Amino acid sequence: MRTLTAVAAAAALALTLPLAATSAKKPVKQPGTGNLSIKPSVNPVLFGRFVTFTGRLTGGDKANKVIELQHDPYPYGTGYDGLTTTRTNSQGEYTVSANPDRNTNYRVVADTSPPARSDNVQVGVRMRINRTVSDRTPARGQLVTFSGKVRPNHDGRRVLIQRRRANGTWRTVARPILHSSATYAIGPSVYSRSLRINRNGVFRVKITSHADHVGNKTRAVRLRVH
Repeated sequence: MRTLTAVAAAAALALTLPLAATSAKKPVKQPGTGNLSIKPSVNPVLFGRFVTFTGRLTGGDKANKVIELQHDPYPYGTGYDGLTTTRTNSQGEYTVSANPDRNTNYRVVADTSPPARSDNVQVGVRMRINRTVSDRTPARGQLVTFSGKVRPNHDGRRVLIQRRRANGTWRTVARPILHSSATYAIGPSVYSRSLRINRNGVFRVKITSHADHVGNKTRAVRLRVH
């Protein structure tokens, strides 16, 4: 009876695993055929910029072959779609570019017989974030406003205004919420928060990574109280 119970429990567990994997929508990790490589020029790439992929097709049939760049963007799991094509040179080498707007899985497929396929490569897309301060030399106790934009739009999420400690680590002092701006019909999210400054300090603004994009931070700014 114990043996039958154990078998039944194992079978039930096996049935639940595919459902959990499906609901997670994990990236498709299909290995390549081993004769076609892919390498991104930068990873992660800053939002709005292009990433260039290079690689090589090996074997006897490698010259002037059509290479299709395929992508599976976040939230993944819907399969790879063709994005653009190029051709190999006489050495089987190729170059192709893409402009992802979110974290994306890429691969290339060569029009050979049988078709050659590269491994998957995931390219992260780093958000853009900037920061301005209303006064870098405030009087003691004055309110200083930190404001800026995040691209692409991430309304409802928070940025972290941080102050540098004496040991070099950063302490979060405010968490303003990102929201849309009346200035932009379609565009970046914006933030603003006023802080009372009583002493000199170094500050930055940071947005953490999410499943769809890689986080980023602004340059540090020093406020000097007079």
